[in-house]
Amino acid sequence: MKLMGGPVLFDLAGSAPLAVRGACAALWAELEAGDWQSRDEVAARFPLSAWDRDKLIVALDERRCAVVTFNYRLGIALIETAGLRQALSEPVVPLHRRARS
Repeated sequence: MKLMGGPVLFDLAGSAPLAVRGACAALWAELEAGDWQSRDEVAARFPLSAWDRDKLIVALDERRCAVVTFNYRLGIALIETAGLRQALSEPVVPLHRRARS
């Protein structure tokens, strides 16, 4: 997919611990390589991430996450924000603590 919002992710990565920098790079690579046509396809690729309406919320570590929206018709993923979870309006459950169904 065409990826937009890179500076948001790169700003976070620049001041974060090494593990978060790696998670940011991995998220960027996954989004860029994706060719999803629907929310169901994205959800299958990111099964432990949360959705808030049309926004994918991806945990980067215990304290940080990225929020991504998609335009499937145009093949665009937009990283809306990335940073500390308490700065977001909705709390996000860390990936490894979320119950699987």
